[in-house]
Amino acid sequence: MRLHGKTLLVSAAAGSGKTSVLTERIIRSLTDREHPADLSRMLIVTFTRAAAAELKGRIAEALSRAMAEYPNDPHLQRQLFLLGSAQISTIDSFFQKAVRANFEQLGLPSSFRIADDSEIAPLCTEILDGLIEEYYQRHERSSSTGGFSAIKENPFAKTLDHLMSNRSDGKLDHALLDLQRAFASYPEGITLLHECAERLRREAEDDYFRSTHGRAVRRHLEEQFSACCTLLEELEEQLKTDPDAWRKLSGLFCSDCDYCRAMLEALEKEHYPQASLLSVSFVKGTFPTIKEKSAAVLSYQAWRTKFKKDLEKVQELLHWMPEEIADQMRRTADFCEMLHTFFAEYEARLLAEKKTRGILEYNDVRAMLFSLLNEPDGSPTPFARSLAAQYDAVYIDEYQDIDTVQDCIFSTLGEGGKRFMVGDIKQSIYSFRGAEPSIFAGYRQKFTPIKEVEQVTCEGGCCVFMSENFRCDRDIIHFTNAVCGYAFEVCTDSLGYQREDDLIYSKGPERPSHPA
Repeated sequence: MRLHGKTLLVSAAAGSGKTSVLTERIIRSLTDREHPADLSRMLIVTFTRAAAAELKGRIAEALSRAMAEYPNDPHLQRQLFLLGSAQISTIDSFFQKAVRANFEQLGLPSSFRIADDSEIAPLCTEILDGLIEEYYQRHERSSSTGGFSAIKENPFAKTLDHLMSNRSDGKLDHALLDLQRAFASYPEGITLLHECAERLRREAEDDYFRSTHGRAVRRHLEEQFSACCTLLEELEEQLKTDPDAWRKLSGLFCSDCDYCRAMLEALEKEHYPQASLLSVSFVKGTFPTIKEKSAAVLSYQAWRTKFKKDLEKVQELLHWMPEEIADQMRRTADFCEMLHTFFAEYEARLLAEKKTRGILEYNDVRAMLFSLLNEPDGSPTPFARSLAAQYDAVYIDEYQDIDTVQDCIFSTLGEGGKRFMVGDIKQSIYSFRGAEPSIFAGYRQKFTPIKEVEQVTCEGGCCVFMSENFRCDRDIIHFTNAVCGYAFEVCTDSLGYQREDDLIYSKGPERPSHPA
């Protein structure tokens, strides 16, 4: 099956040989007798130096074997010669190379280096502490009143109080730095805070159920009450088979049905005030005495007991008045705006000091490369098109560990079906290196799964599942499938765990098959 010219994602399980597949893909491209690829036009990246060295070693061995078979082949001779300078490296090394080539445009010293944590941490803390004190005093002076009331009115102090219960407990620095670094893994960076503030102010003027957070709450409640309505419809038919029991239960049962339908209708209409009022109008009633309870009666009684407990959580979600929610959204918008202003000044001061010292962090390099590749409107820059044109194929290992910025960079460089991505959905839950698991899962859901050799037409991209495990014993495979099949059910939407993700025992001589 030839899938060259198409974006390809290999969703490979542990022990299935995913790195071997990536290596074999590269080697076959280089040694193809009809359409041989050129190593100088390949971008091959992974996350560790050891993995990059292993890839280079495997390619060297394969080229040497090919040379033994075709000793006078000038193409193979050239590939072996190019191996030393080929772009086979860690992702960070590739990013640094591209940024260093554009140091003047970025206002960097040509000899900049990557500083380690022992050098960066004190610098970050020093600048952050100074800025915290400066902001606190600045906003205290701008407060309309003095004394203790000024502290209460100080908007910066109030923002910090929402992050930490006590500003003097020594953990504020860590909380702020962790928050700032979390935003650094997104293309928009801390601009997301400004965008969030604007969105909150807009949504405060509409029904809460139409807001970003409100939609999530509404969907959750819709699923809950829709399931209740379905269950009650099924129970009604069963309860009516016992006339005596139904005579005693019908009033309470019909009241419960009407309540669930009314709640579901309010949720579907996106009407928060109505749903909020309904949440506290449930008639608890008393379950009637029935001497011999059938299975249906017992099921209804059990459902009602559980429903009343679940309803307490629903009431907690919906007990706020619409005006109170709108006020909280506006207050949160103010806090987001304050943090955006604070972090923008912090990042500017920190970067200026780094440039003065000739040092950078890996996050800086990543962000700078992203800015070199993307115009403000998100379209690729001339440099991006020039850099992408240098490569006919882009290979990325361990794609489950990619973050949003890295994914945008490789999407730009691999546009036109040049990307070959390998990863393991199970490993994505660890979120190594600030990874965003939904990226890998999103490609799996979006791309066409390739299950048959003849099926090669893929719009947008193709996904190949590799589930055969050649490393572990059968009991380990069964245990792993049992644990993952249960644990991953709670994150189906974000990870999209599928039947194909179950491991297939392939260590033994028998034909591989899914465990029963």
